[in-house]
Amino acid sequence: MMKVLEERFEVAENFVRRARAEETPEGNPLIAARNYLTAMEIIVKVCNEYAGSLVEKRRFFLYQMRHRLEVYSSRVRLLLQVAAEMGLDDSPEVVTTAGYSPCTAGAASPCPAVSSGPLRSSVEATAAEVDTQSREHMTKVPPVELFFSGTAEPLAALAPPPPETVPIESLLDQFTFDDTAKE
Repeated sequence: MMKVLEERFEVAENFVRRARAEETPEGNPLIAARNYLTAMEIIVKVCNEYAGSLVEKRRFFLYQMRHRLEVYSSRVRLLLQVAAEMGLDDSPEVVTTAGYSPCTAGAASPCPAVSSGPLRSSVEATAAEVDTQSREHMTKVPPVELFFSGTAEPLAALAPPPPETVPIESLLDQFTFDDTAKE
């Protein structure tokens, strides 16, 4: 079990490294914020699994993780402020160019046909869009390196975008990092 936890923390650490690499004048603050949020999700999931076997001596571990999440949360807020000041918009838009479409790649694919083009973020300067939708019916999945190389074509959307999106700031406000619940 400890080996699995170590591997997951290494994955989270890689996302933090990517985020820090984007925290430069040439970097994209939205990509950095996404990487921090992904690392935070991994850390929270590991802590939830690990807390099931909580013993008194492991409380310090959970305290450290909570502190680390607070730091990452404040960095994400700052990065989003920088992105807003730079005029970067993170809302996806439909692009009609042909990209990699796993649903139409094979004739035996169980995916429904995709009628519109792939979704792309309006900010694509430093990295390709990461597909966060379900991949359980995909027959071909490109390697993970293609998502972060900046040269690969983004994946086609498996479903249309939701009618309205919730801003990241409101989702971050739902996190509680202290012992009292937010109202």
